[in-house]
Amino acid sequence: SLFDKETADIFIRNDWAVIHEGVARTKEESAILPSGKKIIQLSTKRPLLDKEGHTIGIAGVSIDITELKETQSALQIALDKAKAASYAKTEFLENMRHDIRTPLSGIVGCARIIQSQPNDPETVSEYAEDLVQSSESLLNFLNRILEGIKVATGEMPLLKKKFDFKKSIQAIIDLNKSLAAKKNLVLTLEVDEEIPPYLIGDPVRLQRIILE
Repeated sequence: SLFDKETADIFIRNDWAVIHEGVARTKEESAILPSGKKIIQLSTKRPLLDKEGHTIGIAGVSIDITELKETQSALQIALDKAKAASYAKTEFLENMRHDIRTPLSGIVGCARIIQSQPNDPETVSEYAEDLVQSSESLLNFLNRILEGIKVATGEMPLLKKKFDFKKSIQAIIDLNKSLAAKKNLVLTLEVDEEIPPYLIGDPVRLQRIILE
């Protein structure tokens, strides 16, 4: 036989539907050839009438559209990948904007406080240290971008790092200390004793989540 029983039964059901409805139908039909190859065909069938208008059978034509469907599937996959790449690019740019702005704001804020109180050694010393930390944070972020590029190109494996949790959170407070001072706010840090001093993960991403 040309088709297996399951495929033949589907064809028969489709044929009878055309006969009972009395109208032409165009439908995709899947079939498995004796060779085992699966094909998809586009079939158009209509009732075959005698001179009195009685249905005596069906007439139809089928076109093998297997390659067309495979091409459509490949194009859809390519389109989905393009959309995912576009989304990833947008997300990356948004995160980069946020991660650059935060330490830059700290740098500008500290510099302005130092500029406004140049004769106060204690203030200058305190905010000079914050200025250094903000600069280091920005440098670390730029290094993370370079690492990310290397990971994306396969030059560097993606690793989880051991980091000092309290130190990472304190860095966020130090970055925003000058902004808080302008609003007459005081930022403090209290860490639950049940949280281990060192964690395994991505400290930069943790800081980003807290900042957002």
